[in-house]
Amino acid sequence: MKRIIQITIYLLFSLSALVAFPEVVEELTIEGSINTEDMLSKKMIIIDSEEIGKLGIIEISDLFKIISSVDVNRRGPGKTSFDLTMRGSNFEQILLMVNGIPVNNGQTGHFNTNLTFAVSDIERIEVSQGANSVFHGSNGFAGIINIVLKERSDFLMGLTGGENSLSQFSVSAGSKYKKLSFGFSAEDSSSAGYYEGQEFDNLNLRTFISFSNSKIGGKLNFGYLKKAFGAKDFYAPYPSFENIESGNINFNLHTKGKILHRISFSHIIHKDSFVLDRYNHDFFNSESITNHTYLKVHNTIRSGILLFSGGADIEMIKMDSSTMGYQNQSRSGIYFAGGLKNPVWGLDLGARINYSTDHKSYFTYYAGVYRIFNDRNTLRFNIGKAVRYPSFTEMFYNSPANRGDPDLQPENSSNFEISFLRHFKIFNISISGFYRKQDYMIDWIRAFDESIWRAANVEENDVSGYEFVSEFILNGVRFKANLEKIFVVGNHNFISKYGFRFPELKLNFIYMQRLNENLNFSAKYIYKRIYETREKASLLDINLSWKLKGVNLSIHADNLLNSVIEEIPGIKIPGRWLWISLKYQK
Repeated sequence: MKRIIQITIYLLFSLSALVAFPEVVEELTIEGSINTEDMLSKKMIIIDSEEIGKLGIIEISDLFKIISSVDVNRRGPGKTSFDLTMRGSNFEQILLMVNGIPVNNGQTGHFNTNLTFAVSDIERIEVSQGANSVFHGSNGFAGIINIVLKERSDFLMGLTGGENSLSQFSVSAGSKYKKLSFGFSAEDSSSAGYYEGQEFDNLNLRTFISFSNSKIGGKLNFGYLKKAFGAKDFYAPYPSFENIESGNINFNLHTKGKILHRISFSHIIHKDSFVLDRYNHDFFNSESITNHTYLKVHNTIRSGILLFSGGADIEMIKMDSSTMGYQNQSRSGIYFAGGLKNPVWGLDLGARINYSTDHKSYFTYYAGVYRIFNDRNTLRFNIGKAVRYPSFTEMFYNSPANRGDPDLQPENSSNFEISFLRHFKIFNISISGFYRKQDYMIDWIRAFDESIWRAANVEENDVSGYEFVSEFILNGVRFKANLEKIFVVGNHNFISKYGFRFPELKLNFIYMQRLNENLNFSAKYIYKRIYETREKASLLDINLSWKLKGVNLSIHADNLLNSVIEEIPGIKIPGRWLWISLKYQK
């Protein structure tokens, strides 16, 4: 009843604003993405909302599974808890951004994916592989994922129901008045969970305002997340339970023209309440509040084939925890970059100095070149250096199953990548090779005869690999295939919980076909084999959707082959799920 009242109040407040300006919403150009930095020597992967819709994706965790170079390590079903990795990294080594603003949680990277919006709010996802920490600071160790949110909202209402008492209700609407656009969205979902003790109840609310004219543009986003879920076996072999609340505001203001000025600001409040044994609260429990404030000033000047950029940013992270005490850290950086760009070749150079109140300063850089041959072949080569500071959990968290280390050193890496892209008439192919030399990598490890996981700096763990991607489009059929192979240079005589828990071999296939004017079929298949384990799985999702006059009915099967795999030690992923979704859009 309390949840219904919350949603009703929110909808009434938002709808009161929309009624005042009932003008038709027009599509706006979205700025402020990774691409605005014009790192054309960097390989980019872009997934737009159209592709997301055709695959029938309703869960954020499923959304990332369609990105070739990104791997999803799930603890439970739906929106309970999942981590993102890329190219043999761990979940802490990925920089996650929303509208170009970092949202990595300073307490622990496990909270990075506690996102305050729904899949229907996403305009596109941009993925930049390899180190790219010049513009964005720390955490861009193995790659960057930038989620660009919609600045328009048609009226949308959706209902989903399925196995394991899965239910989801979503609604969004928006309007436009002259140069001003605004809207809201709300989504409520719950399930009894595939396994006992892994139920979830999730609420997302979002409101946005954007404006744009010939000289200036800006956008303001508010988001709220409330999530409760059974965390049995998530962090230790106990019937745990977790409550999360997160609220954020982010703001972008930019000018237009040859000289671009941009100011970005965000503030995130994240609350976490964790009980190791839900039937014995006194055994171990932890309550933490984290505040993360971010401010960035960026400037770009274009002059013919020359491009110059520079700026500065600052992050202030504060945590008040019943188990880790009061901790705070400030990080800042100053960066400069330049490039030469013309229709057939280009050069990118950039450098940054990173400062932290708890660690010494670090110098990072980026250099890349690209060459386009005959408008069909593109060759890219880049090198870069990145740094990542340890999280508060890695330094200070202690529980019956884990021991942090306050003396951890920041990890840093040197990255090398070469890629080749070939365009044909109806299909494209891309081949990439990379090498990441890692120093002081942070991982949770234990000896073979130990039961306690401890945070430690690990040596001799360089990573290399290659990736092959192809795409075929013809007569309403679209087929994408990806092969990724990862190698580890070095040996380790311990059990790794996260650092070496990645697919050493991964195959990814996506098939979409328009069967007739109203009927679409899509399927995605993933085969993965976890490094140095017997864990492997074939994961197949299919979706059949029918659309007529704004009504969309879809039937979805997740993990149709009912494969079982432990992507994280001791945690089996959810098995086969079936659901039906009905949406109305105007």
